[in-house]
Amino acid sequence: MATPTALILDKTSTGKGALISSGDQPGIAPRSFQVGLVGAGAVSATVKIYGCNDGRFMQLLMTFTIAGTLLAMDAADDSFPWSFYQAEVVALGAGTSVTVTMGG
Repeated sequence: MATPTALILDKTSTGKGALISSGDQPGIAPRSFQVGLVGAGAVSATVKIYGCNDGRFMQLLMTFTIAGTLLAMDAADDSFPWSFYQAEVVALGAGTSVTVTMGG
């Protein structure tokens, strides 16, 4: 079983995570994404996932808009394995921490 790669880990502000090469997960095609939120009360976030083959021209693959109480999560997959991936937190509720992971 492959270990997921964190695109964003416990982020408490908006902004982009690091550009991650799919080669960082040898032997699998990383195509599934999970976004998890935690906080002390209401939690909410909007997260975008991008992919590209050259590390420069990012293509929007999916957008997650999630809300809940104390914790919330959502997941989706992309059927095409890109060479690079990046996540961006574009909106974040007060007191919310976001983690985005990628797996195959």
